[in-house]
Amino acid sequence: MAELATIARPYADALFKAATAGAGVDLGSTAAWMDELAAIAANPQLRQLADNPKVTADQVFAVFTGVARSALPDMAKNFLRTVIDNGPVSYTHLRAHETVL
Repeated sequence: MAELATIARPYADALFKAATAGAGVDLGSTAAWMDELAAIAANPQLRQLADNPKVTADQVFAVFTGVARSALPDMAKNFLRTVIDNGPVSYTHLRAHETVL
């Protein structure tokens, strides 16, 4: 099995570039919403739902945004869509920020 850092690295790099490219983007708030997304992704029921081939990417996205404690910023939504669209939602992918933030 591939190293977890190897799997998460492309997501971490993309997130860091996006977070540092925007003027006024706060890395602290980015880390906060990433922690929230990772906590949601760690839920076994969410993972079971996301792994179900009958469930669409839009439905998985709706669950994430529906259970988030607050409205997600556009950057968070874009990142989440990328993770969902690129395969099974993985807690590892959503913890990617820990390697760079």
